[in-house]
Amino acid sequence: MAINYAPRDAFVVAHWYGPQDETVALQEEELSAARKRLRFEQDDTEDWQQGTYRVEVWIRGYKLGERRFQISGACRPESHDASQPCNADPS
Repeated sequence: MAINYAPRDAFVVAHWYGPQDETVALQEEELSAARKRLRFEQDDTEDWQQGTYRVEVWIRGYKLGERRFQISGACRPESHDASQPCNADPS
């Protein structure tokens, strides 16, 4: 998601929601002149259940946008053959 003409030294917030609309993570990064790009990602998702998730991106109280994504059992580390892509049929 591109943010054009964003004010420098503002904080960008990524608010992650789970399948029941519950907050699963909240990240905040400062947008400084030295940083032209920010990347928000979650590494610790092992406890996240299957379902549809979304992340909203905010700056100074304004919602810039949101993205939805799926977590499915086929892509979970404990049930996924790493030699196969996540969208492969596990059978």
